[in-house]
Amino acid sequence: MIHIGVNLTSQYQIYNFLSASSCFTNFSSSDKRIVFIKDYWNKNTISNEWLDKIKKKFNVEFIFEPIESRIGNFIKYDDGVVYYSVNSMYKKGIILNKNKKFVIVDDGIGSYTGFSQKIKGIIREKGYLKLLRWLLVSLVDKFFCRLFKVQRFALYDQELSLNADFLEQWYFNDAILFNGVKVNDKKKKIIFCSQPLYELGLISREDFFLMFNHIKEFYESNGFIFLVKKHPVESDDKYLGCNSVLSCDILEHIAFQQGVETVIGFNSTSLININALYGINSVYINSSIYNSMSILSPRQKKMFDMYCNEFYIKV
Repeated sequence: MIHIGVNLTSQYQIYNFLSASSCFTNFSSSDKRIVFIKDYWNKNTISNEWLDKIKKKFNVEFIFEPIESRIGNFIKYDDGVVYYSVNSMYKKGIILNKNKKFVIVDDGIGSYTGFSQKIKGIIREKGYLKLLRWLLVSLVDKFFCRLFKVQRFALYDQELSLNADFLEQWYFNDAILFNGVKVNDKKKKIIFCSQPLYELGLISREDFFLMFNHIKEFYESNGFIFLVKKHPVESDDKYLGCNSVLSCDILEHIAFQQGVETVIGFNSTSLININALYGINSVYINSSIYNSMSILSPRQKKMFDMYCNEFYIKV
């Protein structure tokens, strides 16, 4: 059997693909895993160092091309094909193979977006033409998902409790990836999980750094080593003079492996995941000048209330 990750854009998506491919089938050493990587914000945001590590540990082939460029290779694959995609099923696979399955993998907080929030986000980031296309695709996707009984692989269930199958596979892969080794130097460390808020026009640059400096000064004055994990699409010079996290791993693994005490940010997926997966203290930032929960659906807000604490800045 061959397992194909379709146009994945992040390390988190790829790690979920690895777990899902083991969970939904009787994965064997003869099975193949292939991931087609798609650009995010018009560039590849996935560390080559991380991809090399995953390739060696899990025997995955990574292809930096659209899946359509190679799809002819899988049309007559008699042993079966499983397509793994994010948010919607890979509908082109319907006509390509007789023996096929479809799985939708978790994309983090975006997978739990409410309908109105999705519309607002698409208009904000892509415009009205993309919105019309998305509405049409969504209707078609719902029809085919029911027709082909598409399975979903997510960390949280409908009640936002943790999915036991997801946890089992995640921890199993962790054991392979890190060989049970954990570094803990017993220093009080906090990681600021950055997001491109002013780059998206959600806040001014001045207000963003007003909040950032307030947070940094507060934790450093309380004896923490303050580290910054830059978002993949942010410029390299955004946090000049700050201590940055240099590891190529996803933030969930960095926080756990390095014994980080607290992770803080605005509305990043990593905040809820870090607490849900490893019990590490997670904090989301709210402020009188920026409400980080305002762009989230009620369901997403509930996730942050369940797995994170609030840090409110009154400016």
